[in-house]
Amino acid sequence: MAALLIQTNYLVTMLRASVVEFNRWRARHPALAVDLSGADLAGANLVGANLRGVNLHGAVLFGADVSGADFRKARLDDRTWDFLVEQRQITPLLLDGG
Repeated sequence: MAALLIQTNYLVTMLRASVVEFNRWRARHPALAVDLSGADLAGANLVGANLRGVNLHGAVLFGADVSGADFRKARLDDRTWDFLVEQRQITPLLLDGG
């Protein structure tokens, strides 16, 4: 369990620091499931982030800029989904299985 927490913290830190580096990491590790459930990403610049298939259940995205982020197959809870739709950051089309 501790290794999972370290990995999650590492990924959150990387994502907050550089979407480009996070996307490169995802490209190098395509088979790894990314679990950012409960992550505090409030106010983060996530423009263009590859969040495809990421578990974001319970993640805090209030004030985050997710313009152009890929949420296909991402796991979102109702609160996160509602916030992103209200902010017009995503539409249901971005979450289709494609």
